[in-house]
Amino acid sequence: MADEETKAVKLSFEGEKLEITSRKIGFGDAREEMDIDYGGEHVEMGLNGKYIMDILNALDDEEVVFGINDEKTPILVKGKGRENVLAVIMPIAL
Repeated sequence: MADEETKAVKLSFEGEKLEITSRKIGFGDAREEMDIDYGGEHVEMGLNGKYIMDILNALDDEEVVFGINDEKTPILVKGKGRENVLAVIMPIAL
């Protein structure tokens, strides 16, 4: 569930958790939390949810790797153990 116009979702990486939140006017908020293997600094960024789903469906892997530097630079996405398929997604302002 995300805003129809921007499709924005917020990803918050902190410790060993990823929290994904979105807001759709007139419908409310959605929030999902999952355990991840992440040891970096706290990073919070906005992404187009449709682009994330397109990438995940194309990779079709059980585990994916998000290469994150900070909330303003592009993110490299690949299947775990599959170096031959890569995707890049740009963060968006929330």
